[in-house]
Amino acid sequence: MNRSSLLRRLLAVVAGVAVLAPLAPAPASAAAPAPAVSVADIVCQVQLVRQGPNFVVNVVVVNTEPVPLTNWTIRFTVPSATTVGYPNHATLTRVGTDGTLTPVHYYATLAPGAAAVVGFNGTILVPGQWPYAFHLNGMPCPINYY
Repeated sequence: MNRSSLLRRLLAVVAGVAVLAPLAPAPASAAAPAPAVSVADIVCQVQLVRQGPNFVVNVVVVNTEPVPLTNWTIRFTVPSATTVGYPNHATLTRVGTDGTLTPVHYYATLAPGAAAVVGFNGTILVPGQWPYAFHLNGMPCPINYY
């Protein structure tokens, strides 16, 4: 097919769409809603570095979705004989054995392809009592121990 016949076909298709477009039902809303972020497609990885009774936790979150990730938190379990503190790039709260990391303002919204690292330090008072069960908005995050 030469270039001029391809151009004629393309123009015919465009003209047909232009004629049929007024016959199509009007959309319910002028603006299409933004797709929701599926946390199942967000990368979340926990790194727990052990240094004797002390440890450092870093949680890496990467937004692999085509839309921003907003209002995200990391929840986890802290054994009662474990102390935690010194958060980095997040606010750390603890109520009983429930811990939460809420990202600081500059990480609160992750654009598509953006990444954040949040974390904290701690000390175990009983051997083996490391924080566990990390979740990003309800989705489990695997833990790598170092």
